[in-house]
Amino acid sequence: MDWKNRLKKILFPHVALVFILFNVTVAGLITIFVKGWELHFLSYFFYVLSCYTLTIVCVRIPGIVKKVNQLLHKNKYTDAYLTNADLRIQISMYRGLVIGIVFATFKIILGFVYDSSWFFAMAG
Repeated sequence: MDWKNRLKKILFPHVALVFILFNVTVAGLITIFVKGWELHFLSYFFYVLSCYTLTIVCVRIPGIVKKVNQLLHKNKYTDAYLTNADLRIQISMYRGLVIGIVFATFKIILGFVYDSSWFFAMAG
């Protein structure tokens, strides 16, 4: 077996192994920090294991992003949103308008509840 295949097997283990390593690492680190065993000899094993687990999870991120992007482009609505700049601008403007109206309405309600002219001024 050449070095390229070995490195690929080390950096891209089976998904089940990644899931198990992630859970074992999280449980181990939580135990270490809750019990205050940061300098215990076993804690260094979990530090190295967490480094390896973080590395194999981060190496998989570009592939996951690529698959999600492909999945988003399969839907006609998300594809239109991602490819059409004018549509994105319109949606952003309407979203901002709706959020502003909701915020102003909330401030008006607070003005009536607390009988405060400050909230009315903020709503305006």
